[in-house]
Parts: sequence; C-alpha cells; structure tokens
Amino acid sequence: MTRFVFTINKLWTKNDIENIIKNGIYDFRINAIRMGHEQIFNYRRIVSSLAQEYGVASKLFIDLPGSKSRIWNCPDEKKEIPVDTVFEIYLVETPHPDNRIQITGNEVFNSIKCGDVLEIRRVNYERMYLTVLKKDDNKVCVCAKTKIIIGWGYHILNRSNYHTLKEITLQDEGYITHMESPSSDIIGLSFADCPEIVKNLRDLLIELGNGGVKIFAKIETRFAVDRLNDIIDVADGIIIGRDDLLAYYSKTEVDELVNGIIIMCKEKNMPVVPASNYFLSLAYGREMRKEEHNEVLSLLLNEPDYVYINETNKNNDWRVFCNEVDLLYNELEVRS
Repeated sequence: MTRFVFTINKLWTKNDIENIIKNGIYDFRINAIRMGHEQIFNYRRIVSSLAQEYGVASKLFIDLPGSKSRIWNCPDEKKEIPVDTVFEIYLVETPHPDNRIQITGNEVFNSIKCGDVLEIRRVNYERMYLTVLKKDDNKVCVCAKTKIIIGWGYHILNRSNYHTLKEITLQDEGYITHMESPSSDIIGLSFADCPEIVKNLRDLLIELGNGGVKIFAKIETRFAVDRLNDIIDVADGIIIGRDDLLAYYSKTEVDELVNGIIIMCKEKNMPVVPASNYFLSLAYGREMRKEEHNEVLSLLLNEPDYVYINETNKNNDWRVFCNEVDLLYNELEVRS
C-alpha cells in the first residue's frame, strides 16, 4: 500500500509528531532549505525515538536544496513590483527578513549575465519575468518585464543559461557532512539531472562512512527526464518533482510523465515518490477540493511506493491531513 510522507512543519512539537504516528503516518520529510542543521538534527532524533517507542518502521526523507535558486522578500508579506520597475537583488547565503530583495543559490547566480531573462515561479501565479541589466559580485540589477510578486522563497531560474551539474553543491555538501554516522535517512537529491551527480553524492557518503544511506534522485527538469533510464540505474529511488517540472511541461504533460515514470520504476523494482501540490487546498483550508481528492485517488490506483505531502509545511494542523488520508485509504479499499 502507498505510504504518505508528511513534510515536517517547523511549528510541530514532539507531541504533534507522536500524534501523527498514532494516526498511522510513519514517514516524514525535511525540506533542508527551510531548516538549519540543528533543527534537522532535533527532528531526526524525535522521529527516530518515537518510531522505536511505538515499534514502527519510519522513513525520514531529507531533501537537499540542490541547485535550486530562490528569491526572498519578507516572510509575512508579499511585495508587488510594477512592470518596467528597475530594482536590485542581493546574493545571500541565508535569507534574512530585511528591506532587501535577496537571492539564494550560487549556481544560478553565477550563471547570470547581462541580457539574461530570469523567471520567477509560484503555484497559482502567472509566470513572472525579469531582464538582467547589470551584474556585480553580490547583486544583480533587473527590470520587471511583467508584474512581479515576491514572497518568501519563490523559485527563480535563469531561462537563458541553465547548467546541468555533475557534482553536488557546496551547500548540499554541508548538509551531508552534518549527518549522523551511520544514518538510516533517505536523501532526496534535488535537480539530479544526470547519473554523474548521483555517483558524486554516493562517493561522498561512502567517504563519510554513510555508504548505506539511500539516494532518491529528484526528477525536476526536462534534462533529468531525458536521462531518466541512466539515473534509475545508479539511484536507490526516484522522486517526481511535479511543480518544478511545470517549468518545462504543461499540467497534462506532467500528469502523463508521472504515470509513465511510476510504470517504468515499478518495472525496475525502483521505489517511486510522486511529489508536490497534491493537497494544495489544505495548505490554508480544512477540506480538500473534490477534483484534488479524485486526482490523488487516481494516483493511488497506480500504486506508487510513497506520496509526498508538502502542504503540511504551510498548515501546521496535521489533523486535516490525517483525516484526508483516512478518507483516501477508505475509498481505495472500497474500490479494490
């Protein structure tokens, strides 16, 4: 049976996670870009100790940031920027809520040059575009070609100059070196566009004494789709990043890709995890829209090994998600 993976909300206490486990959800995910090393360490210990206490087999997925770049304004409000406005974006290692618009992700920043077109992506928003006018060592000057809305950690990519990495980023390496050894975590390798980057991560894990850690390659670009067979050959599992794939494909095409990748992985006995935006209506609400419910139900009929629920990161009331999962399991049982 497919297992749901709850993304850990930073507001959750040990008691919250204990109650989630009592409700039959044993698997959790940490989005490393949104937590520091100490927070990750603490939640890892909480999940491990509770799993042992209740005698359940819990999986902890830690998704590395990878080469994904994000643009940041303020955690509590969105900034609207009119068309043709010229403004500056500052490169930072870690975002801080101040008056500056900031960008994280050295790989994307280093690829930027004058004249490039940058795209800002956010679920349920129209695509937003910037033209680069000038670049300095730690900032870029851009012009808004569409109306721009910037919140806290929106995806930004360089449409003009994308690089496929063969080695993990220095930021990802920092997370890996802080892992306990030995570790039973599953690493979600973001933007695994080629088999070489999976091999590079595995070599580093072996060097650090964590060769037993499972690597699940995240398929998030058309470049990864093109190399999928090669990536499957070297990974321990596949995570399908639906939201990031929407930068390259239509919604219909992404749905077809998800179904095709699930079939391919099952044929190769490869664990597969469809991810992103299946529970959007629960991000800020208490009831799931019927069309979303039916979409997840259809997905479960394809029997993926896991399904990520990342909306728990926005709605800290875990009960609404547990209730929806119960409804889905009950309906699936009736249909089968």
